[in-house]
Amino acid sequence: MEIELNMKNQNKHYKIVRVVDGKYFSYGYVKPIEYKINKWNFIKNDKPENDLYVYDTLHNLVSHSFNVYHYTKIFECEIISANPKHEHVNILTNILNDSPKGTVFARKVKLIREITKDEIANIV
Repeated sequence: MEIELNMKNQNKHYKIVRVVDGKYFSYGYVKPIEYKINKWNFIKNDKPENDLYVYDTLHNLVSHSFNVYHYTKIFECEIISANPKHEHVNILTNILNDSPKGTVFARKVKLIREITKDEIANIV
């Protein structure tokens, strides 16, 4: 049972989104991606620069000095990881090397649960 719990915890990731008119959008993309809760979200083409970005821990997301404004929300999420054997893996590696600690590339992201302000305050 303890092993199962540990494996579940390793699958947790975190995504920050902007809230616009009650809808959730990617944070920082030139062309925002709309996210739906409890549905797989992805970009339809298969270019590596279109992988979605999430964080491996809530601590890494918050410590990246994101300002969590009233128009942003942080979600716990599930992911389908980007394929490390992708033909453009060098592009992904270069992007990852320039990305904040804990950045994870995902092909698909499912927003599961909104992180509360208390949970964020406990990290800071």
